[in-house]
Amino acid sequence: MSDKFVKVDLHLHTPASSCYKGPKDDGEYIRILERCLFEGLQVISITDHNSIAGYKRLMQIKEDTIKEAIYLKPFSSTEEVRKRLVEIEYTLRLLDYATILPGVEFQTSNCIHILVIFNPTHTISEIEEFLLKAGFDSESKDVSDSFSRWDILDLYENCAKMDCICIDAHTDSNKGILTTLKGQIR
Repeated sequence: MSDKFVKVDLHLHTPASSCYKGPKDDGEYIRILERCLFEGLQVISITDHNSIAGYKRLMQIKEDTIKEAIYLKPFSSTEEVRKRLVEIEYTLRLLDYATILPGVEFQTSNCIHILVIFNPTHTISEIEEFLLKAGFDSESKDVSDSFSRWDILDLYENCAKMDCICIDAHTDSNKGILTTLKGQIR
């Protein structure tokens, strides 16, 4: 067994969440990854509110960047293209630096916030279907946009079928298990 410590953050929002405080442009996704690199995070999960949109956008940025690199390589004799290829290489290194897991900050029908970290073998479409069954559409950006059909036990049951990890997102806040399920089995 290795004694190596791995730094992890499984609760990261992107511009896809309305609560996100930074800029809402695509460049912000890269700046998020730069902050992760600076902080030495090796595993992260994108957990926007009730939506997989931020993770989906990040994966689309990666796919678009790879396609651009393939397209530009035959033209690398020009200075402008060489500069762009250096930028692309930097972006791709950032995208590959940390393990990026798909996730959602899920609000149950009784207003508990749970981080749902999906097995990365699941496709974005499978995760979107999971969220749709729960009552969230692909446009949900905020906890008030739509409401889940599932209470905490329904969520756990459905997560077990999807091989997910569930983590209480705000344990002692008004959105956490500790205060929301007072007097009940927690």
